[in-house]
Amino acid sequence: MGFFVLLLWNNIVVTLFGLKMISYLQSLGLLVLTRILTGNFGPRGFDGPGAMMHRKGFMHERWKNMSAEEKNQWKERMK
Repeated sequence: MGFFVLLLWNNIVVTLFGLKMISYLQSLGLLVLTRILTGNFGPRGFDGPGAMMHRKGFMHERWKNMSAEEKNQWKERMK
């Protein structure tokens, strides 16, 4: 991942914003900083955004408890 951050930064951010190029170690530092700021630790995060969606059967249980009107509203939003 660090290599991809390095490539993206050096090819996009430098061109668009005129910032300096970064090294491989700096790209790893950016990854760590991003994970700290977003609370995304581990493959799914502890309590990060969307963590609840990864629980096994979460949507199945939610769907079972929805009324017909709620299901239709959800289907319309997903279109």
